[in-house]
Amino acid sequence: MYVQHLNKQHDFTASIESKTFVSMCEFNVWRRQIEASTCSYYVKKTATKQCGNTNHIYLYCNRSGKFFPRGKGKRSLKIQGSSKIGDVCSSYIKVTEKCDDGNVQVEYCSTHNHEKKLAHLPIPDDTRKMIAGKLQLGVKIERIMDDIRYRAANGVGRQHLINRQDIVNIQHKLNIGSVRKHCEDQASVCAWVEELRGMTYDPILLFKPQGSILKGVAVGKDDFLLAFQTELQHDLLLLYGNNIVCMDATHGTNMYDFYLITVLVVDSHGEGLPVAWLISNHEDTTHITVFLQALKDGVGQVHPKVFMSDDADQYFNSWCSVFGRDGVKKLLCAWHVDRAWRKNLNMLCK
Repeated sequence: MYVQHLNKQHDFTASIESKTFVSMCEFNVWRRQIEASTCSYYVKKTATKQCGNTNHIYLYCNRSGKFFPRGKGKRSLKIQGSSKIGDVCSSYIKVTEKCDDGNVQVEYCSTHNHEKKLAHLPIPDDTRKMIAGKLQLGVKIERIMDDIRYRAANGVGRQHLINRQDIVNIQHKLNIGSVRKHCEDQASVCAWVEELRGMTYDPILLFKPQGSILKGVAVGKDDFLLAFQTELQHDLLLLYGNNIVCMDATHGTNMYDFYLITVLVVDSHGEGLPVAWLISNHEDTTHITVFLQALKDGVGQVHPKVFMSDDADQYFNSWCSVFGRDGVKKLLCAWHVDRAWRKNLNMLCK
């Protein structure tokens, strides 16, 4: 093994540890947290190898290896140069998954034999999906960049180095410019929803176009509701939903001024992870309750210890009406507390 060679021949000390996870879902959450905290990224260069009742996966540091230009052109390297170090990186993750119970055993070497640089990491998948989602909703590139920079106040990661060209590249790669299925927005959205419902995992929790009536849903004929949750978000809610759940809304991101209501959980590192979204023309108790009921139908019961939102009552009341109130403590997020203080101070100073 390469690490053993470094230890014996080059007096190189590597840190190797073993870990156990109950599922690949839990392992993948840990892997993303490790990559974020250690400024690293791991890739699979070979296919999964199956041996009897176990699957074996070997993940390498993405900076391992040599740079080989593609094609015959003379395209210049980026300013930061190639991400490859021209040698083998000592860091790796060896994964063994048991097919019968899903148990995952991991051997993790955390020691890298090169300098770590954010610029040499790929843009995280969740950030790419977030950007793609906002582009599909019609959010301007400048607004997306402002949102990303605002989040940098809590620490700088690879996503905070994103520039305009990165977003344009995502737009072109995913062919987002042609996301509209019809010249009329409502027909385009309906076609897009049907396309998603035909996928292996149906992410649509609830869909009610304007002008339609949805049986069993107590909302107006002219109301609009579109709720969705990806498979990863479903798993994250089950994994972290019994600790802290947050809800908040954003509006003014498109010409219709619809609300984007987000349900988030807090992971073991204190980071907020979106686990479901609702796009609606209302932010009242009725619409939020309908959304949460659809969410519950998909994931089952969730028992958070803390529910966090702004000082409006509709979020907490809706949550309690669907998931119950037993043992749930309501907290206000620091941003809303600060805003309320400033608002009242301004009123007193007039």
